[in-house]
Amino acid sequence: MWAYNDLICPYLGVFNPIANISFIIDRVVVVDASVSLKWALDDEEHVEQAVALRDAAVFEHRFQMFAPSLWLDEIANGLRVAVRRGRIYRDRSYAVEA
Repeated sequence: MWAYNDLICPYLGVFNPIANISFIIDRVVVVDASVSLKWALDDEEHVEQAVALRDAAVFEHRFQMFAPSLWLDEIANGLRVAVRRGRIYRDRSYAVEA
């Protein structure tokens, strides 16, 4: 059973579904590149929610995060586009990719 509101709200309070969380089942979150890129690109919308999601998984160990198989390619492309558009500098994109 898909229980979006029951699992996400206790951890993050009011959370905007636009953040592109694919699903949450049994303490597992699948994030796509658009959520992950918000961790590096602070001029995106809903950065606070994406960071709260990351921190809840990484630092508080509330759930595990997984990503689709194309995640790394999508992240690399997103960072490339951000560098081209002047949103971040090349040296920062290398640090994020590493």
